Amino acid sequence: MKILKAQKYPDVKHNIIDIPLDEILLIAGENWLNKKMIKYGYEDSFKNAGMVFPITTVYSKDYWTPHRLHSEGLYVVTGHKRVLWAKRNGYTHIEGYKIDNITDMASIRMKTKISHEDIPK
Repeated sequence: MKILKAQKYPDVKHNIIDIPLDEILLIAGENWLNKKMIKYGYEDSFKNAGMVFPITTVYSKDYWTPHRLHSEGLYVVTGHKRVLWAKRNGYTHIEGYKIDNITDMASIRMKTKISHEDIPK
């Protein structure tokens, strides 16, 4: 088992868990993610600095805008590029949170959001 671990853990009410990458679905399309990863240097950031914060996931039954989902399952709501990079680099699990409402997602995002321009290099 190869786990992509976070470097920092914000003070949130959810427990950190190791989530199997093969269970996580992406909301954002891979083409869009690839363009962002190239444009802002995410590949180098992950190689050099690792993952700063855990990802956030939600089950489709609890997602607040279900029309964006393509099937039932566990979706990443913060950390799409981290999940994609981990899958491509041989990781089996990634640290994250499982939430069930938009309020918790917003609270976690406020404490973990890093703008594209400010990612560690």
